[in-house]
Amino acid sequence: MSETDHYRRESMGAFAHEIRTPLTSIRMVIELAKRLGSGDQAVLDAELSAMLNASIDDLQRLADDLQEIRAWNVGRWRWAGGRATWQRPWRPRVSWLAPACR
Repeated sequence: MSETDHYRRESMGAFAHEIRTPLTSIRMVIELAKRLGSGDQAVLDAELSAMLNASIDDLQRLADDLQEIRAWNVGRWRWAGGRATWQRPWRPRVSWLAPACR
């Protein structure tokens, strides 16, 4: 593995960590704002709260994906033993795409 590859992989992991850290704080602020409001005087509107939480979920998935890619590239993931075919994991997606390919 080249030095460039090493730094690229390490930076992916650091980036994922740096995304995840403020997301936790933002979630806590949203939850506190919802709890502080009462009835019509809610501090945080339910629709805005849902939108913010959806955005946070998207960023959380991005961070998770980046860490999974990094783990795969670093070699922390190992294939499980046993017989496997390429068809088995892709079968649900292939059957879904099949009508469009015909």
